[in-house]
Amino acid sequence: MTASSISSTNRYHYLTIAMASLLGAGFAYYLYGNMLSPSEVGWLLNEGDSFQHYIGWHFFRREAWSWPLGSLITLANDINTSIVFTDSIPLLALPLKIFHAWLPDPFQYLGLALLSGYSKFIVRSDP
Repeated sequence: MTASSISSTNRYHYLTIAMASLLGAGFAYYLYGNMLSPSEVGWLLNEGDSFQHYIGWHFFRREAWSWPLGSLITLANDINTSIVFTDSIPLLALPLKIFHAWLPDPFQYLGLALLSGYSKFIVRSDP
């Protein structure tokens, strides 16, 4: 193989990944539309898992920092719980809590997580 054929193969591979990501993002937008807006929370307030995800984040962002990280005292008054058990994507919730004062209210990141997931799913399913 020559250097130009390897470079051409790499370009094709990256182009395929980019196209698959855009296809996944387009599909997520088609399915969810306004849900991708960080200030749009109406879709999360229906009953079910999405409500649980949002309400966990909503209380966690206002909770005082405490140990262990992610603990939620104000969500269920008699039962201490954790952001982990609300399925609110703790890897996003913890860093975003730092910026709580600068984030709009209301704020949700689950739509962007869905967009990311669909983009990666399409790329990952590429043979």
